[in-house]
Amino acid sequence: WETSGHWGWYKENMFGVRSADPDVEDQRTFALKPMNCPGHVQIFNLHYFA
Repeated sequence: WETSGHWGWYKENMFGVRSADPDVEDQRTFALKPMNCPGHVQIFNLHYFA
């Protein structure tokens, strides 16, 4: 998100997640991807899931 510039422009509207454990050394904030692009949805739809 930082490389593409999305974090700087959209972080207030993104869903960020961090570890709830204060003892975890890695306290980076991760952002969840809200949705897939239409092309990836079509690729997913090519597979049959029982």
